[in-house]
Amino acid sequence: MMLKVENLTNETKAKIGKVRWNRFIGKHEGPFGWEGQFKTELSPEMKKYFKDYDSIAETPQFIEIGNYDILLPVGRKHHPNITILNHFSVRI
Repeated sequence: MMLKVENLTNETKAKIGKVRWNRFIGKHEGPFGWEGQFKTELSPEMKKYFKDYDSIAETPQFIEIGNYDILLPVGRKHHPNITILNHFSVRI
């Protein structure tokens, strides 16, 4: 069974929210926090500019890679564009 963001407890989301991550888009490099990734509603100011915004499509979701559920900081609408080229499973 694949892990889903919707099934996470608020406590788990709060723990994930403390983790920082980086991305490189133009001049904005981060680090960013996960807490902003779980917000699903736009502010009234932003709603004026993004009239077709779909909060569910923009919310991250776990993807399964090998036998692992991986959470990436991209909206689930982008998952069809992600190609896993290789992955390694390490057993200890």
